[in-house]
Amino acid sequence: MKNNKSAEEKREATERRYVRGGKFKSLDLMREFGEDETDKTPNIEENYIIQETIEIVGQAIARLSEKQQALIRAVYFEERKIIEIADKLGITQPSVSGQLRTIEKKLKKLLEKTLYLPL
Repeated sequence: MKNNKSAEEKREATERRYVRGGKFKSLDLMREFGEDETDKTPNIEENYIIQETIEIVGQAIARLSEKQQALIRAVYFEERKIIEIADKLGITQPSVSGQLRTIEKKLKKLLEKTLYLPL
């Protein structure tokens, strides 16, 4: 039996197969929409570089004072807002921002020494 669906019906059927959030129910449908699952899997070299980078940055952060580490952790790892941190510490937002800039400059210097590269 021949499929007599119109182009609109076919498009709607395809859309129904699409799962919200960019995920597809089948690999064939992913390929149909130009998605390739292999593009999203880092290779061994990329994994190694990522792990090395994490280790180097972690070592640089470990060389900061406890107060500086806490600020980096709050901003970059806990994704807390500057205003929230300022309120908790009882200081102004510009003060927190200034401390953060100072810490970032220090980290940059530490990483440049570690990597032997200007960043």
